[in-house]
Amino acid sequence: MLNFLVSIIMPVYNTESYLQRAIDSVIASSYSNIELIIIDDGSTDTSSIICERIATLDSRIKFYRQNNQGVAAARNLGLSYASGKYVLFVDSDDELPKDSLLILVTCMEKNNKCDLAVGGFTLRYTKNEKYYLLTKDKYTLSEIAFLIATDNNAQLILSTVWGKIFLREIITNNKLLFIDTLLNGEDGLFILDYLNHCNNVSNTFLNAYVCYRYEFDERINTVSWIYPDFFEYIYKQYVHLFSLISEIKDKKELNIFYANYCNYLIIHLVRAAAYEDFFSKGELYERIKKITNSPFTKTAIRAYKAPFKGASILIPVCIWTGMVRLLLWSLRMRAKDYLSNNGKSNLVRTIYRNIQH
Repeated sequence: MLNFLVSIIMPVYNTESYLQRAIDSVIASSYSNIELIIIDDGSTDTSSIICERIATLDSRIKFYRQNNQGVAAARNLGLSYASGKYVLFVDSDDELPKDSLLILVTCMEKNNKCDLAVGGFTLRYTKNEKYYLLTKDKYTLSEIAFLIATDNNAQLILSTVWGKIFLREIITNNKLLFIDTLLNGEDGLFILDYLNHCNNVSNTFLNAYVCYRYEFDERINTVSWIYPDFFEYIYKQYVHLFSLISEIKDKKELNIFYANYCNYLIIHLVRAAAYEDFFSKGELYERIKKITNSPFTKTAIRAYKAPFKGASILIPVCIWTGMVRLLLWSLRMRAKDYLSNNGKSNLVRTIYRNIQH
């Protein structure tokens, strides 16, 4: 009989309308040997009161507070209190299906060389939902990295920490933490850091998580913010991914990897140009220059092929040749089309925490 302690970490910030549902779903899990570590990240609503009340009703719940420092810092604090063999993450406005924890633990124990067990998830909107699932039962590290880089559905599954179960020993032995200076993408980089110390990843083929997507007036944190400097995250992510695909020698697959990086990079460079007023004078030029002149980007751009009819030819040529001023001009031209099609959002912020613009 499986009876290994699982530490479930739940960061909380102003989720009073959904918090009870999230906690109830964890408590009702068919796998009962858990400790639910709730970290209130300086909520200004009644979330803290709800947590305190529920913690008195179940000895498996541990409740802590911190000043508002962001979800990454809250998860890091939760990790410092965790004592289970395994670690699972649940957001306070989402839901854990009843049997997902039992199946995730079983998967880890049956595959003694498995370092990470992954499930699918349901993305639930107000009026509909969509289910995401990986297709193979086991993956090598290189295969996982390649999927994250090239498959949109797999990226959605593998770039978040929920819907998975981790070995706490790997986290603690390698001093893995979430980057608390990031407002966006901290999940993905934590996953990549963890994968650096993995051999194999197993797929449970189950719905391991329910992620809710809310309307604007329901939950501001789920609104799609614009991050003009997100191209820097794309660069860091793909450089990290490249370090994990050592087993991939096939030139065609490497070219697919590089081409996907360049496509994402160009998309976000155009968006950066659309919100150039977000940056100080000359700042965008310097930040683009640093990334586009990097050896990794120079190698990758050689594999780039226009993904659709009408895609810019000048932009990749400018990256290849290092003509940054002409590149920025070309990005500005494309940005006009972007703004014409999408409008200009007021929800704009940097990916970096505690940096003002």
